[in-house]
Amino acid sequence: TCNRVELVLEVDDAGLAIPQTLREHFDEDLPWRVCRGEQALDHIFRVAAGLESMVMGEREIAGQYRRALQEAQAGGHASLALTIAIEEALRTSKKVASHTQLDGAGRSVVSVGLDLLDVNDWAGSSVVLIGTGNYAGAVVAALRSRGVRDIVVHSATGRAEDFAETHQISAVTSLDEALAAADVAVTCRGRGAVVTPSDVHPGLKLLDLALTRDVDRAVAGMPGVQVVDLATVQEGVEPLYGADLELAEHLVDVGRTAALTKI
Repeated sequence: TCNRVELVLEVDDAGLAIPQTLREHFDEDLPWRVCRGEQALDHIFRVAAGLESMVMGEREIAGQYRRALQEAQAGGHASLALTIAIEEALRTSKKVASHTQLDGAGRSVVSVGLDLLDVNDWAGSSVVLIGTGNYAGAVVAALRSRGVRDIVVHSATGRAEDFAETHQISAVTSLDEALAAADVAVTCRGRGAVVTPSDVHPGLKLLDLALTRDVDRAVAGMPGVQVVDLATVQEGVEPLYGADLELAEHLVDVGRTAALTKI
């Protein structure tokens, strides 16, 4: 999740050659980051708590850690040290979730993103929602709270009709026509650029909530077109959770220290 692939390993010094071994299997030199010892343990705890995610505090990564540990244990690939590290990190993740409001940062991403768009009359705006990903439901709710009545959804995966029925909006089959008629487009698809310069018109406002951009970078340079992406939104969200982030960092420090005594 969050554009990352991680290997959590217990190895001797020979294991330091793993990044080079991995590079030999790819056509390009991927920027592997290697953490060892306490630095690696700290990283595991921060990732499990959602502190290394694009959307801080998100809970999906903890579930992925849990499933990865279960699969490793079932296959006989989880050492005692790795098991302790992951299990303690997951316990700390639960504490972060229960003692802070960081899991609300995801909902705030949508709200802050919409606030950053230069829209003067939300109630009179027509909006096309592209994709039915994790943010889609929150987007519809946030738009309605702003008085938007004209909302349509498009999905290349064929999920638009079911989503539209559930959320009482309309589904469209032609993205080109929907964009041509829209004042605002919100994307949460995450499978590569689906909105290109030829798809937009002056005056269109776009909020790209995908980790892997849905809106081609060239669109942002077009006259009269505004693009707000997830990275920009995060800059506006993080200050809202300063106190929670500080508490989460403290919980991670306590949990990591406790885990060191057990490994």
